[in-house]
Amino acid sequence: LERLWLDHNAFTGPIPQEFGNLSNLQHLVLGHNQLSGTIPAELGNAQNLRILTLWVNQLTGGLPSQLTSLSHLETMALSENQLGGEIPSGIDSLTALKVLYLNHNQFTGAIPSGIGALGHLTLLALNSNQLTGAIPTSVGNLTSLEELHLDDNQLAGPIPARLGGLTHLRGIWLHQNQLSGEIP
Repeated sequence: LERLWLDHNAFTGPIPQEFGNLSNLQHLVLGHNQLSGTIPAELGNAQNLRILTLWVNQLTGGLPSQLTSLSHLETMALSENQLGGEIPSGIDSLTALKVLYLNHNQFTGAIPSGIGALGHLTLLALNSNQLTGAIPTSVGNLTSLEELHLDDNQLAGPIPARLGGLTHLRGIWLHQNQLSGEIP
């Protein structure tokens, strides 16, 4: 099985951990259901996964660090759940990632500075969480970035001047934070 699309249904209960045993699985799309429980760490075993879409469910817990071993992952969409805790620092190992949606959850702590290693990232959505600290200057390394959503958090400090050098950037959302200093 390479593609499993079960989105926009009324599925309930936990995500089966057995999905992690599907060694050929490339697309796991379970969004817009009523799934609950935590994201199974076993999904980190699905090493061919390219698209992981679990958004708009009722998932809780943290982001399993095992998911950071998915070296082919291009899209991770986990928005609109009740996920919390810190974003794993190992997220920088997802070097194939193009789209990262972690918005509308309850993530806390700082944005990992290693996020700047995700050179293929075109969309970064971390808005509507409880993230604190400064915007990492490494975000300026995301030369393919087209959209940056960091609004509705508790971020503080200046906007990194390096964001001004992102030539593909079409939109940046930083409102509803505690940012200060000069606008670059």
